[in-house]
Amino acid sequence: MRIDPTAPRPEIALSWRRSRMSGLTPRAPRIQVDADAVDRGSRLAAAARPVLAELSEQLGDAAYCVVLADRGSRIVAPTAGARGLRARLEGLGVVSGGVFLEETTGTNSIATVYEVRRGLAVRGEEHYLEPFRRFSCYGHPITHPVTRRLEGVLDITCLTRDDSPLLGPFLARAARDVEERLLRGARAAERGMLTAFRTAAAGRRGRPVLVLGEEVV
Repeated sequence: MRIDPTAPRPEIALSWRRSRMSGLTPRAPRIQVDADAVDRGSRLAAAARPVLAELSEQLGDAAYCVVLADRGSRIVAPTAGARGLRARLEGLGVVSGGVFLEETTGTNSIATVYEVRRGLAVRGEEHYLEPFRRFSCYGHPITHPVTRRLEGVLDITCLTRDDSPLLGPFLARAARDVEERLLRGARAAERGMLTAFRTAAAGRRGRPVLVLGEEVV
């Protein structure tokens, strides 16, 4: 069987199909922005903050931007990276509170990674929305090491001329760093809850004591 080299990759073709089925057209994005819905004090934000700072320092003035989205595919932090590129992305709705789902923004490395739950590059013309086709991007899911739930998506974006095969491993490493920090935070929180539980239980003999946490009962 002869393979058409111009045919889209299966994951891209399926994403385009989902985008069309949602009623989205390439020239008419439905980007939603709700800055008040962003939880800047979340465990994800706390775990990602030092990683994003380190990425920003490593990238310096290079023409790349890094974006963090939460478990609802909502942009948590402003883009980190080159100021000119950052301004162009913000003009397209890549701002704090912007919701990047396939039904609102089509195929891209935030919305589609959120959908498929694995690392994915989306390059140039593979983007569903026409305004994004000048960019290449790579996204990687952030999965909680304990619960295995999706906590967010980390993305790096550049102009297509600056695309590099090194973006994937670079971002995957950063996503793992965030996951490791989530794990350390979870362990510290669980230790604190256990201490509080034992203290309360010791003073309430004969009465039930219940401790509730975000992931623990």
